[in-house]
Amino acid sequence: MLQLWLVKSNGKRLFLIDTLALVRGLEAEGLPSKQAEAITATMTEVLNDSLENVSLSVVSKFEMQKSEMTQESNLSKLKSEVQSSQVIVLVYLIWEIPAT
Repeated sequence: MLQLWLVKSNGKRLFLIDTLALVRGLEAEGLPSKQAEAITATMTEVLNDSLENVSLSVVSKFEMQKSEMTQESNLSKLKSEVQSSQVIVLVYLIWEIPAT
């Protein structure tokens, strides 16, 4: 009889699936053991494939924080460059205005 499976997805995440309880629930509804086991195996595979697909489209908290820090750094550099450009333009304009 099937018991608890630890299914590794991408070698990173563990999904705990109580296949024994699922099989017993299906049997309690009148399904023969072989059918209940086949349905459970299929459902487990589909669930794990779905969770794996979802996990591929989700970023970790660390990755998100790293991205935020990079964006903040880039924004800070851009602000600094804009301010430097403004100072250069201002100095240029001051020198271009004839003294009266």
